[in-house]
Amino acid sequence: MILGCTHYPHLLHFFRQILGSSVQIVDPAMAVVSTAARELQRLGISSDRSPHCTSFYVSGNPEEFAKKVQLFLGFTPRVEQVCLEVERVTVQSESVA
Repeated sequence: MILGCTHYPHLLHFFRQILGSSVQIVDPAMAVVSTAARELQRLGISSDRSPHCTSFYVSGNPEEFAKKVQLFLGFTPRVEQVCLEVERVTVQSESVA
């Protein structure tokens, strides 16, 4: 089984319980990070600086999001709420006889 989404490694323990030892689980995260770092370096756009602060922009409740980040990631994030303007689009289809 290949862990193809960023949150699956957090569920690895449950996958191992369900699938047992007969299924090999592959986490491609480190290979993806290494490849991305090499590509950024090749393009000359990598940064050697450590990030000073991570900002999150959420459309939901910023306080609730901050609590979850604190719980799961162990740090208090800077969170800003954004309003996403959504335009309603109606599609009318013609019936084909």
